[in-house]
Amino acid sequence: MAYSCRGYKERWSSVCAALKFNFASPGYTDADIRAMLMRLKAALGQLRHSPGLFEIREAGDVVLGVNLSRSLEAPNIECLSTDVAAEQLDNAEAKGVELLWMNGGPVKPRHVHAMALLERLPSPACDSEDGVHILFEGEGGTWVAHGDLEGVLSLACEDASLSGKGAVIFAWAGYAQWSRTQLLGEMARGSWGWAPGGVADVRSAIAAQLGGPSLWDALRESQRLSWAPANELSRDFEKRFPSSPQPAAHDPQAQALSVLVNQFETLRRDTAASSDAEAAPPRRPRGCEQQ
Repeated sequence: MAYSCRGYKERWSSVCAALKFNFASPGYTDADIRAMLMRLKAALGQLRHSPGLFEIREAGDVVLGVNLSRSLEAPNIECLSTDVAAEQLDNAEAKGVELLWMNGGPVKPRHVHAMALLERLPSPACDSEDGVHILFEGEGGTWVAHGDLEGVLSLACEDASLSGKGAVIFAWAGYAQWSRTQLLGEMARGSWGWAPGGVADVRSAIAAQLGGPSLWDALRESQRLSWAPANELSRDFEKRFPSSPQPAAHDPQAQALSVLVNQFETLRRDTAASSDAEAAPPRRPRGCEQQ
């Protein structure tokens, strides 16, 4: 599914598999809304074996997701929870692999995972190799690998050597987290839209980070997004929190704020906060002490 948060559609997009649900009438009682959410919850449970960047976890009924649109200044790799060293990134860059750092979300901001679109390297017969899974498969043997940065980096280097034109990796620091009930409530009130996802969406997300059209524009122009029909829950939410207007194309204040936010997000990953439950990798503690 490609989800987009209403009011922040330019900033939040992710890919997952499709849900379908219907509403019987334009007005709803509390019992109707509860029944609607139960139906949505049952539908979301079907995603457990579907491809996507939202992961349904059995333990704790948790949904995890990442931001496909918000870039991040390159953090200090030594302060992140990964076994990849700076030298490995340098070697990968020399082989034609470009790593794009992304702000995945506010939860565990030093936790790292990655995704790469692979053009030439055959996909593994087993969907789990060195902490990497097949996210999507496309035409012509293209596929998207998702998992640990170390495993994705290794595959991207192989693919770059075979294709001769390099490879691009998304590396997320942090992620977003919901309970399934929380996410379903946000969907029902109209905060999220969805569409089937695939290799083309990952390609669009990469192109957007390299100066192409935004992922949101690509989704909007495709007319693929679906939204929950208007209901009492969504109408009440709209009254309380009207949709934010789209910012001007060249808004100096917005651009300055974006720079400050980006710097802050990078800093909080370079310096371990006391509230962060993760410990810095013990073999590379320099500059990463708890504060």
